[in-house]
Amino acid sequence: MDSRTVGVLTDGTGTVRASAYGFDVDRRTSIAEVLDTLLQCVSAESIGYVMITGLAEIASAPWHERLSPVGALRLAAPATLSVPPLSGWPSEKAAAVRDSVAVVAGGHQYDGTEVSALDETAVAAFAHRCRNRVAAVAITGANAQVDSGHEQRAAAIAREVLGESVPVVTSSGLGGMGLLERENTTVLDAALSPHISLLLDGVTQLLRAKEVTADIYFTSADGTLLTASDVARHPLRARRAARGAAITGALRLAALDDAVVVEAIDGYVYITTVVEGTPQENLGPVQVQGVRTCLPEVRTSAVRIDELRTRGTVARPSGDARLALRRARAGHGALPVIVVGPDADEVIRLDDGDNEIRPGFGARVGAIGAALGEVSGTVDRIFRFTETSYPDCVAQARRMARESAIQAGADPSRLRRPRVREFPLTYISTRCARMRVTVSGPLVRV
Repeated sequence: MDSRTVGVLTDGTGTVRASAYGFDVDRRTSIAEVLDTLLQCVSAESIGYVMITGLAEIASAPWHERLSPVGALRLAAPATLSVPPLSGWPSEKAAAVRDSVAVVAGGHQYDGTEVSALDETAVAAFAHRCRNRVAAVAITGANAQVDSGHEQRAAAIAREVLGESVPVVTSSGLGGMGLLERENTTVLDAALSPHISLLLDGVTQLLRAKEVTADIYFTSADGTLLTASDVARHPLRARRAARGAAITGALRLAALDDAVVVEAIDGYVYITTVVEGTPQENLGPVQVQGVRTCLPEVRTSAVRIDELRTRGTVARPSGDARLALRRARAGHGALPVIVVGPDADEVIRLDDGDNEIRPGFGARVGAIGAALGEVSGTVDRIFRFTETSYPDCVAQARRMARESAIQAGADPSRLRRPRVREFPLTYISTRCARMRVTVSGPLVRV
């Protein structure tokens, strides 16, 4: 299929009022073409928000050419010295990123006690070595998801030395248990941030040239929206955003929160289970271009579209497709199946009953999902039950997620019920648990 930029214009009720296509001669020309068409239907000043999906550049090959040199600082000595930062990276990516690397005293244990006091002198010396050498700095503290104080102090020292023009990315908001995976994610975010910042500046300038001054949001892999500042600090959150937008578009068009979404595009169908408006996730380590990260990933099965192509009235999907659909529904009953995407017409009936929905809109479904997406706030960290009770910790996690969603722009009066996932840490003597809590809701209408 043709590579095109797709745009839609929706009103306050979520109804699509106009759509436009721009052929990607180059990205900027295509976006401008789409904007010109949509602005024929509405004035620039009446646009409340601009949502963008598909920052595909962050995953384009050769990927290492998108990476900038980074100063990688780990706060964990005297622990962890046997495995330095960037261990296990593919050589070409490590070579593109590695500049100043150090492990200094600091960090915390699982129970919140210090591994050692933060060595502020060593942090300052590291920052001075980075001057005029790196495009960004990544700081990772041992168990910063329990106590981020050392990371915050080290980041403040780095900014004092390097100035505000050099991004300083910390790991505490990423979640996950593994130090190396969290560190790898932080380093990748830092290495991508200068490239992504240029892209964001270009998009902003283009919108402002069209006199569009609305706030800009970007879709994430689970279909929720990210602020431009979120994407600038943590570009990997926008990875696989186009699929997340398609999932959201399918749900909104079908007016459902629980379904199996089947997106047909580029020769494949992608099958994803959605419960309470949230795609099911794999929370184990995720490989990104050969680097182990702590990114959550939407659980999706891929099947070649040839196995689902219409072959007459008796045609049925092959065993692989049936198995993928059964796995998607496992434990959730007879969820409806929503079939969307530019190649949806090539997919034969997947459901033997009347439980299949095809809302149409073809290639526009992702743009619709971006336009109708919600913002979310997520807390993923370890909570200790030593000083406060378990119910108090759950309430604190929900409150923090709620505040994060509101800060991102969610309407406080329309927030969804918090989604809480708990992971007991039975191998730790201190009473504690990892909690991942997400609160989402529509943007405040302007």
